[in-house]
Amino acid sequence: MKRRIAKLGAAAAIAILLAGCSPSTGSNGAGDKDIKLTMIQALGSPERTDILDGLIAEFEAKYPGTTVELISPPTSGASTKILQMLTTKQDLDVVEVMHTTQAQYARNGYLADLTAQAEASPMWETLTPSAQDTSKTDGAVVAIPYGFYVPALFYRTDYLAAAGIDAPPTTWPEVLKTARAVTDKSAGRYGFAFRGGSYGAAAAMFNITAYNAQNLDQSAQYFLKSGKPVFTSPESKQALKDLLALFNDTSPADSVSWGYPEMVQGFTSGVSGQLIQTSEVIDAAAGTLEEGTWATAPMPLGPDGVGAPIPGAYAAWGVTSHSPNQERAWQLVEFLTDQENDLKFSKLNSMIPAQEIPEGDQTFSSGAFDAYRVMAADPIKFPVIDAMYSDPNTPDFQIMADSDLQSLLIGGTSVDEVLAKWTTYWTGKYPE
Repeated sequence: MKRRIAKLGAAAAIAILLAGCSPSTGSNGAGDKDIKLTMIQALGSPERTDILDGLIAEFEAKYPGTTVELISPPTSGASTKILQMLTTKQDLDVVEVMHTTQAQYARNGYLADLTAQAEASPMWETLTPSAQDTSKTDGAVVAIPYGFYVPALFYRTDYLAAAGIDAPPTTWPEVLKTARAVTDKSAGRYGFAFRGGSYGAAAAMFNITAYNAQNLDQSAQYFLKSGKPVFTSPESKQALKDLLALFNDTSPADSVSWGYPEMVQGFTSGVSGQLIQTSEVIDAAAGTLEEGTWATAPMPLGPDGVGAPIPGAYAAWGVTSHSPNQERAWQLVEFLTDQENDLKFSKLNSMIPAQEIPEGDQTFSSGAFDAYRVMAADPIKFPVIDAMYSDPNTPDFQIMADSDLQSLLIGGTSVDEVLAKWTTYWTGKYPE
């Protein structure tokens, strides 16, 4: 059976409607035969798809007569493809839900309410409290998290050593200094893997929030404690100026359009010496780079060394409200997110699991995962903040901000103009 489908649909406009979610209930008993489920992932890669294919094969063996078609669009257009399928009610039973899309999908009525099934499932009993919390939108369980995406600094130890640097950078200014020392454009070696494409502005917020750590409203990342948009501060101006220097001075020119796969490829291929990414890159780096040539470090702090706010990012599986096979679709979600399979997937995909980690399992606290342990142990310096993913104004802002960032990188606008535009956006949504 062909599982991988990589065709990208036409762009679909994003409309946020604050409507309640009252999905219909499908019916198919456990004894039904010849059920076909269609599921789509938002974060597809060949390696990840292979892992999912293995789990799906186990599920199909557990439920004879059930087949699962896995759609894997390119990550750069996956959100558009998923939204198109949801809005037009195409054949789709199980959908990958991101921290950036959960509220949007739920409030538009695209996701089934899974509260009753989840709370009656053994899977729920071992789901971490934070995962249980993030599964809900407006009080209803709409998607079951399978893991958390926590960023860290990946760096080439051999590149730093060759540049006379014996320790990884701990602040963003040090990241820039290190990147400049490593960069040799004539040799095709660069100091930083820049994200200028999809979700580039979200990556830029790592800098902006770190530079504003002391005054940031941790319950709303786009605002300061004073109530003003974070983009009004002089720290934000310096953050964007330094970010622009990272691109101009230390990153490949084509990274203006790099998304997740291109960034990772840039690091693992040896083109770039530093990368900010989440833990699933550990597996890619371990499988490509020689042991001892790379390592991870905690997220860079702002210039004052106060903190590096961490957005609460995660991914989950949900059941579509229009699925005619909701019972079997829920069984697939439950299967993928139970403790055994969630830990299996997390280990193979190198990510922080949503399920409780059994005592004595050191997988997620040693080696390349040690940087994540360090951050988790210091919530003052590395606080988990509300990145406002559930705010109805965030999706439109992210689309606008990605475009603005690319314009900044190619010289089509200035730092001051970008900050003024972003300030106007959020001031218009939440006047002081």
